[in-house]
Amino acid sequence: MTLKLNGSSSGYTAIDAPASGGNRSITFPDSDGTVALTSTAGKILKVASTTKNDTSTLTVASEAWVEAYTYAFTPSAAGSKILLFGHFSVCTNDDQIINMKIERKVASGSIANITGANAASAGSNRKLAHSGAFHTKTSFVTPLPVNYLDTPSYSLGDAITYYFYFSHGSGSSKSVYINRHHDDADSADRARYASTITAFEVG
Repeated sequence: MTLKLNGSSSGYTAIDAPASGGNRSITFPDSDGTVALTSTAGKILKVASTTKNDTSTLTVASEAWVEAYTYAFTPSAAGSKILLFGHFSVCTNDDQIINMKIERKVASGSIANITGANAASAGSNRKLAHSGAFHTKTSFVTPLPVNYLDTPSYSLGDAITYYFYFSHGSGSSKSVYINRHHDDADSADRARYASTITAFEVG
C-alpha cells in the first residue's frame, strides 16, 4: 500500500513500505523540524572510535618510517568522506623530533600515501608528515594530532584501513614510545596515557 501526501497546489509525495515482509514503524518527534534525506549533504552517517590504552615501543632506524597503528573503518554509504580526528601520545628517550604520517588501503588494495593528509613534496630529503613535534626528554609525552577529512574512492562494503607511521630526526636508531614515558617508572610523578582515533562518516 502506498501513502500519498498531496502538495498544496500540485504533485504529491509517496511513502512506500519495503517489499520484504515484517511490520515496521516510524516514530516522528513531537516537535517541528525537517526530515533529512539520504541525498542531503553534510550529515554524519556513522561514528566509530578506537582507543589504544596499552603501551608500545617502536625501534625506529635513522631516516625510516615504522608502522605504529592501524584502524579499519567501513562506510555505511557510497561516496562518503571520512573525517579522522584524534591524537597519539608519544615519547623518546632524548631530545628529538617525532613525526607522524597517515597512509590508506581500500579493501585488499595497496597501502598508499594520502596526498592531502601529509605534506606536499619539498626537496628530496625532507620527510612528508601529517604532524610532528620536538619532544624533550624532560617532557612526559608529546601529543601528535590527527585531523583530516579524507575523500577515498571505494565501493560500498569496502573496509578502509588507515595506517599511522612514526619517524624521528636522529641520524641513528631510536626508540619511540607510545602512551608511556621513556623510563616508565612506577612512581607518583609518572603516568600512562591513551591514544584515540575517531572516524566520522560524512554524507
